[in-house]
Amino acid sequence: MKNNFVVMFLVILLLPLQGQNRDEISKRKNELERLKKEIQQLDLQLQQTLKQEKANLSAIENYEKQIGLLSKIIRNLEQEELEISQKVRQKELELRSAERELRDLMIDYERNIVNLYKSQRKHPLELIFSSANVNQALIRYKYLEKFTEDRKRRIHLINLKSKEVEKERAELSHILQKKEKVKQEKQSESNLLNKKIQKNRTYVAELKRNKENILRDIQRKRESANRIADLINKLIEQKKREDEERKRLEEKIRKEKQAKVDSKPISEARKPAKSITPSISPITSVENVSNYPLFSTYKGRLTWPAEGRIVNKFGEQLNPQLRTVTMNFGVDIAVSYGSPVRAVADGRVSIIYWLPGYGNIIILTHSEDFRTVYAYLSEILVVEGQIVNRGSIIAKSGESLSGEMLHFQIWRGREKQNPELWLAVR
Repeated sequence: MKNNFVVMFLVILLLPLQGQNRDEISKRKNELERLKKEIQQLDLQLQQTLKQEKANLSAIENYEKQIGLLSKIIRNLEQEELEISQKVRQKELELRSAERELRDLMIDYERNIVNLYKSQRKHPLELIFSSANVNQALIRYKYLEKFTEDRKRRIHLINLKSKEVEKERAELSHILQKKEKVKQEKQSESNLLNKKIQKNRTYVAELKRNKENILRDIQRKRESANRIADLINKLIEQKKREDEERKRLEEKIRKEKQAKVDSKPISEARKPAKSITPSISPITSVENVSNYPLFSTYKGRLTWPAEGRIVNKFGEQLNPQLRTVTMNFGVDIAVSYGSPVRAVADGRVSIIYWLPGYGNIIILTHSEDFRTVYAYLSEILVVEGQIVNRGSIIAKSGESLSGEMLHFQIWRGREKQNPELWLAVR
């Protein structure tokens, strides 16, 4: 009985979400189709480029974009697989409950029949005619009539429950088939991703031998460094607008409450006010991370984003081979290709983007208006809006024409920070 109640409660709880889930599934399907079309277009562009000339920086850019899009497809498929797994668990629970109810009905029916024949030991008509008087005969007749109706009702219930069990089994089988299909699709996309990564690495190895390509890559990074600053500004302005909107809404709610108090008769207004639970604003900022541990407390002991050593420091850097000076907004950490990249603090994934020279990047927002940037990523393992914990893996490291490494930046508002002052001493 308790288990039946649990199942009923879950069904009632999930009913309002079914429409929402259908919308989410439709959106995800459209998003997957869009991403796949974008990959096809990039692949076509790449083939046309390679027909005209050998591998160049544009080919690398093309592959980096495809890798980023494929990573997004795989994350979406993983999310879909997780949701289907939850449906499987729910359906298995419903099926077990239906099977248990069917079994109880059949046991009860069997027990009822056995008891009847044990008590009767005679033909029903013989039981009636052998009555001592008319009264007893009428009672026995009513009993047999009631038993017949009850038996029909029980058989009807057993038939209904049997059909329900078969329906639940069929639905479970359908969901499991869908899960297997998504699993196979994810594996197919993962295989394609690995092929793109290997091809891109081959081109990078070819191009890094050419001094001219490296100079061109440095110029791309200079332009992209300013683009990162623009993305940070965009997030700051977005946060500012959302804070203003939240304050405006809170002020509106406060005034409405005050107006209700003012409109009450004086006798009611003098009564002690009831405690009112503060209403939660319907506007939830994607940048609202004020509940996370204070980022400033990590200074000098911040978790490293990857296991490696710093090869390019913060600030102006002189390349001894090319005799060029570049401004580094962060640090470059030498790390083997495909190494795990971790979030240095609790936060939210604000932006996943692609930039020339830096490839696929992730920007996390933390408390106190701090943000961290991770670049040269070979694979992205999170989605925008996702909450991440300190030390959780968000990506895999990649490479640039300068070598296998991870680029890492720290910002407080619009101010760039020297990561070496923040990272824990090793």
